Amino acid sequence: MVLAVKFEDFDSSEQFTVLEMDKYDLILGMPWLEKHEPWIDWRGKAIGASRPAVSDRALGFMFPPLFGIGLPARAARMP
Repeated sequence: MVLAVKFEDFDSSEQFTVLEMDKYDLILGMPWLEKHEPWIDWRGKAIGASRPAVSDRALGFMFPPLFGIGLPARAARMP
């Protein structure tokens, strides 16, 4: 089933397999995670776009990395 996936500035339609699973809202596989490279705040249970929207990339805008936004301090440190 094709479903819309929207959060922050991320907006995409994706093919999903819909299952009845009461304990999970959504399961994203490695192929999806590798393709879209979201940042994930595991403790805060939040997900965000880590790259600018396609239209912004096409225009050549540069955005700084999202280090420190909504992440615990130790996860936000740059290597």
